[in-house]
Amino acid sequence: MTALLALILASPAFGVIVGHNGALGDGRADLRYADDDAARMYELLQAGGVDAQLLTTFDSDSQEVFGPLLAHTRPPTLAEVERAIAQVRAKVDASVAKGEQPEVYFFYSGHGNVEDGEGYVGLDGGRLRRRDLYRLVIDGLPAHRVHVIVDACKSYFLVGGRGPGGRVTPHAGGFARPEAPPGVGFVLSTSADAESHEWAALPGGVFSHEVRSGLIGAADANADGAVDYEELAAFIGLANRAVPLPRYRPRVFVRPPPADRRAAVFSPSQMTGASTLRLPADATGRLSVVDQRGMRYLDTHKAAAQSLNIALLAPQRYSIRWRDAQLELQADGQPRLLADAQPAPITVAARSVAHRAFEHLFTTPFGSAVVDGYRLGLSDAVPPPAIAESDPWTPVWVGTGAALLVGSGALGYLALDAQIDAGQAPQVERADLNARTRTLGWTAAGLGVAGVSALGVALYRALSD
Repeated sequence: MTALLALILASPAFGVIVGHNGALGDGRADLRYADDDAARMYELLQAGGVDAQLLTTFDSDSQEVFGPLLAHTRPPTLAEVERAIAQVRAKVDASVAKGEQPEVYFFYSGHGNVEDGEGYVGLDGGRLRRRDLYRLVIDGLPAHRVHVIVDACKSYFLVGGRGPGGRVTPHAGGFARPEAPPGVGFVLSTSADAESHEWAALPGGVFSHEVRSGLIGAADANADGAVDYEELAAFIGLANRAVPLPRYRPRVFVRPPPADRRAAVFSPSQMTGASTLRLPADATGRLSVVDQRGMRYLDTHKAAAQSLNIALLAPQRYSIRWRDAQLELQADGQPRLLADAQPAPITVAARSVAHRAFEHLFTTPFGSAVVDGYRLGLSDAVPPPAIAESDPWTPVWVGTGAALLVGSGALGYLALDAQIDAGQAPQVERADLNARTRTLGWTAAGLGVAGVSALGVALYRALSD
């Protein structure tokens, strides 16, 4: 353990943090909290000793909250991203020349989508495409470790592509290739063609909040002061397990660096000036922490029989919801216990469909047994497989429905044609033509109903996926 901490302290870390609220021009509205999520990740990494750069444009509300950061931000354009990464590359090269093992964090929050099979995320006046991510970050940085964290819709397609029949497959030039850089790890908000969600109660992205909660210490199941990829994956997977509505249930993708599956993503024990909130082994239940700005700082559900250490940025006053009690605690850089907190009035949040769905987050207790089950592949309370797949029957139902509707239309046309012929035919032929019209008409109607039903089944399976 001492050797691990010494290595962390001796290894410089650099970061490029990008947040962009703007829409992509695909009919979706601007986001509200991508800039906030970027700023909060910047604060976290900076406290952890990471030399980070923040690329975002704060909206008016966020300017009031993050006023001290305004002088440290640059616009989230592709040119500024390239400039920031070039600066990081120079620092990484200098660090490697000294015999050090530098680490790099790349974080993005904002909109994402897919075009011509290639994933991309939005920037101010442009896009960061999959090819750009590989050129600049994944293949372009000779760091010992590169941590790529992306909170965006369809974020998986920044590193993976869509195969035949909707199947999600590794991108041919992506991390799944045998020659992929061994030190690159991924933490992505989606494992397939899925959406990411914001929640006003945080306020911020659900996935970004879960990542921060885990990195601050809630995912440190073995209490060694560092959070590795597998701990973080198990923590996020368990947090989302009980969300009842599939459209709101995050399905994340976490992949450790191939060279070391136990590599640490972040070390909360090294956060400068933080107060460590110590939860003893016999303390169990849900814990929610709100900082003095009114933003959700952390959520977790602690299991029994193990200790938990949470890093609280100081100096700040925090509101803590522990089980059914509301407490207040001042973080001053010194270790703190729940017993140090003072009772406070309980507040009630507004409820909506999304609120009722997301309030099921962190329903199941998290502990070392969950991580052990995840590592052994025995736990169902973990994220879906790394290479997620679409429902293979959905395209079949779509194709069947479409074919039945085409057949219905064709028979309807023949029925109409037979009806016209019957009106012009001699009396002796009219009865047969009328009978043919009725047969074709009823058959067309039956095929139409069957086609609509098949498409309905396809829509249901797609929404339930």
